[in-house]
Amino acid sequence: MIAPKRWTVTRLARDGVFVNRASPASLPRSAKALTHLVISAGGNDALHHSGVLDAPAASAAQVLSKLANIQDTFRQGYRRMLDAARNLKLATAVCTVYEARFPELRRRLAALALSVIDDAIGPGSQCRLRKNASHPNDGPAGPGGGSRYEYTKG
Repeated sequence: MIAPKRWTVTRLARDGVFVNRASPASLPRSAKALTHLVISAGGNDALHHSGVLDAPAASAAQVLSKLANIQDTFRQGYRRMLDAARNLKLATAVCTVYEARFPELRRRLAALALSVIDDAIGPGSQCRLRKNASHPNDGPAGPGGGSRYEYTKG
């Protein structure tokens, strides 16, 4: 992570956690000194549902229905997590999920399916998020691949 030397950055992430089990309210007591919170969540959820890429389907409608169900479930958990983050009263930023580095055809399919998760994180989620395009590495061309959004309190 690149941060100015005068900053103290503490990584509180837990590998393998799904959005519906993540809660900023469960931060350790040492978190009282926090001034900012950056949320990067959803990758494990996307990975968990990646089987949809290979699942047989009788129609496009069946595939779209599966993706819609995944999005609905993810959006509910993500909203609960953002509500908990809002209660911390910290400046908060959230990041979309980065694209996987698969061979081209698989990458295109995965990126399309991932959009149902990212839409629940970004402006389509109606979570009062606004895109922050000032970072030079935003978007798929940047090293992280994800876009950055600021969570506005309101």
